[in-house]
Amino acid sequence: MNNVTDDLKELDIFIGKRLREKRHKLGFTLAQVGENLGISHQQIQKYEQAQSRVSAGVLYRIAQFYGESPQFFYQGFI
Repeated sequence: MNNVTDDLKELDIFIGKRLREKRHKLGFTLAQVGENLGISHQQIQKYEQAQSRVSAGVLYRIAQFYGESPQFFYQGFI
């Protein structure tokens, strides 16, 4: 793997962790988030575990649902 690929994987893991932490802080289940966003709870779990890369549009929708900006999920990555 090259550095760009490694960096992207690290970012996916970081964002997934931030998504999970925020969901837990707000007291939502995977099912509740998925139902409110029209995404399966399995897919939300894949985002949180960095098994799937969350798109900018989906990250925006999740951020809105959580009452945050998309930038929130990048904070602390650098």
